[in-house]
Amino acid sequence: MDCSRRIQSPEARQTVIGITGTMGSGKSMAASILKERIPTIDCDAINADLQKPGKAGWKALEKAGFLYVDENGQMDRQKLADVLFEGPSLRKTIEGLLQPLIIEAMDQWIEEQQGLCAVEVPLLFECSLQDHFDQVWTVCCKQDTALQRLQEGRNIPPQEAKRRLALQMEPEQKVKLSDVVLFNDTTPADLQKQIDQHLDELMENGLNGH
Repeated sequence: MDCSRRIQSPEARQTVIGITGTMGSGKSMAASILKERIPTIDCDAINADLQKPGKAGWKALEKAGFLYVDENGQMDRQKLADVLFEGPSLRKTIEGLLQPLIIEAMDQWIEEQQGLCAVEVPLLFECSLQDHFDQVWTVCCKQDTALQRLQEGRNIPPQEAKRRLALQMEPEQKVKLSDVVLFNDTTPADLQKQIDQHLDELMENGLNGH
């Protein structure tokens, strides 16, 4: 996205932060902390909304034969997630159906914001979405920490968690491509301290972010 589209006037310069990280890193925790201070949206939430009956994502998956419905007539998102991790070919096909819709909705939300805002994007680098943001913040942690979180929080066995993590870009590579790195191996309070520090620096610079 051309950043100039988001500048309403010299006095109302907008800065858009993209939040990302691998599974289990705590990017959703970071987004929830950010949401307490600035407008923040989650691409997973956008995706879930698009997959409601009759909406664009639902129709796209139905047309392509990837519509999985539970006993309540709603999208079976767990089944769809399992299919996504069955192999790169299926994953690429399904993501190709949904990603353009998610990006369109994300960009529309960004256009509606003023000042500082943030978007949580799990596959930000994998989908080459860096240009949609003025800054990219990556949440990272040790693999053992991520595996423990995935097992305890999502009931994903360690071997399956390792397999899924291997399908994503290496954390070290994400770190190299990021403007800000948030280390999340300790406590939520420590993560919040890091986030507050970087937000304060942006605000002191007039929300410019460049």
